[in-house]
Amino acid sequence: MGLPLLAACGGAGGGLPENASVEDRVLYTANSIAPSLPRPAGDGTLVQVTPEGKEMVLHIEIEFGGRVRTNPTEMTKTFRPTICKDEVYRDLIKNGGAIGLDILDPKTQQRLPKASIAYCA
Repeated sequence: MGLPLLAACGGAGGGLPENASVEDRVLYTANSIAPSLPRPAGDGTLVQVTPEGKEMVLHIEIEFGGRVRTNPTEMTKTFRPTICKDEVYRDLIKNGGAIGLDILDPKTQQRLPKASIAYCA
């Protein structure tokens, strides 16, 4: 499953000073994305972003239909390439932040274990 979702908000870090803290970058990026939500996220919908310290959590609703493994390691492998292709997310990670994934099947209310992406290979 891909997530060609994320071209968040081109240059979200553009309004921050170069020496901004990771937490400030996460907060700024989350606040930049929030007004455009909800919006399509690959096979699902990005419904919310939450800044949690050095991690920005993406809350995604997607009907699993057996396509998604519930193992956080497998989820990270699945989503890392897409997250790391996105300039905004890649920049956040490069500056010490992380992208958390909170994924819910709205039909069954099944929530996958939270996964986190803290590096791009």
